[in-house]
Amino acid sequence: MQSSPAQNQNNGAAGGCEVEPDAALAVVLVVVVVLLQLLPVLHVTL
Repeated sequence: MQSSPAQNQNNGAAGGCEVEPDAALAVVLVVVVVLLQLLPVLHVTL
């Protein structure tokens, strides 16, 4: 099932059920941005 990163980059949208590295990176970035925006609010309430 697992392939090298070079092969994953060449698969594109035809990668099947595997999560694209770019999509996973985008999700991580969104979570980090949201947490950074919530930190001041959480810090004040605590």
